[in-house]
Amino acid sequence: DDPQRYYSRTIIGINLTCFVIIMISYTMVNLFVRGNSEVLLTTSSASKGLQKRNNKLRRKVSIIVVTDFVTWVPFIVTCLLHTFGVVNASPTYPFFSILILPINSVINPIIYNKPGRNDHSALIPLL
Repeated sequence: DDPQRYYSRTIIGINLTCFVIIMISYTMVNLFVRGNSEVLLTTSSASKGLQKRNNKLRRKVSIIVVTDFVTWVPFIVTCLLHTFGVVNASPTYPFFSILILPINSVINPIIYNKPGRNDHSALIPLL
């Protein structure tokens, strides 16, 4: 067999493994924050601010998980189908590498540093 196929499959496997580890980590953060929020609900009403922050964090983590999934999974599946000879994905690689994956790279910092409703000054350095 072609050694390039083994190399490609190895790289795709490493990429998929990293993606799964990241998704598991974000899911664990989300579950931990949810558990903390439930504990806060039962302890006191003074912790409403902390609960609100936890809910914001959960939303942010969920958005990160969804955007990562939407951008990376189609790419990984396309690469796997190509290396197994199911489809010729060569024409789609530029689409993913020039458009889709950079969009994910741009979206993540915006999600991580999402400004408040009245704080547009945080967007100026991004422009």
